[in-house]
Amino acid sequence: MTDRTSAFDVLAAVSAAMLDEDHPADVLANLMQECMGPLSADSAAILVAEADGALSLLTASSHDAEQIELLQTQQSRGPCVDAITSGEPVFAVGASVLVERWDDIGAAIRDAGFESVHAFPMRWHGQVLGGLNIFRVTDDGRSSEDTAVIGQAFADVATLVLVQVHELSADQLADRVRETLAARSAVEQAKGVLAYLHGTDPETAYAELARLAAADHGSLTETARQVLRDQYQ
Repeated sequence: MTDRTSAFDVLAAVSAAMLDEDHPADVLANLMQECMGPLSADSAAILVAEADGALSLLTASSHDAEQIELLQTQQSRGPCVDAITSGEPVFAVGASVLVERWDDIGAAIRDAGFESVHAFPMRWHGQVLGGLNIFRVTDDGRSSEDTAVIGQAFADVATLVLVQVHELSADQLADRVRETLAARSAVEQAKGVLAYLHGTDPETAYAELARLAAADHGSLTETARQVLRDQYQ
């Protein structure tokens, strides 16, 4: 039901728009229209969490999707609300399942002519900023791997559009480049330390560094800096 090739085209177009001066609202509105083809969806919408915790409709591809999302914000219930609250994707198919899970919200989805719903969290640095909902008129009942991967990819790029920094001064850009180069230097040094300590080659040392980072649930850069601190001590 999904199309990876057209998904790549949409993601490429959104990435290009982010590098230009397009307003985030315009980029997201276009994304809602363009993401439906690759996902075989009939409507799509985004809810976002405001500073006070209230949920608001950010954009929708159709009037039906808009009304369903607004109902979710009013009742603080529904598939997109569940995705935002849990930080995990939500999937349901079939009129009876929709109504059983979300009562009148599910009934509204059914009455709008949709048979299934997918909701994907928009995560940023451990915080869920919102959720992407897609609705299908027909569905075979299987939540395919492609739907999960592509749907989350669209939610992730929507998050990046929302948080992107439009105005980055030359000095800020230079600082960011220096920070990135310093991080790379730390990784390279830590790789050398591990290669020396374990008598291995750089490639094996890098794999060990990645393993340590995964075991500590940390970043590669911070793990590398910890390796260097341990060695200096």
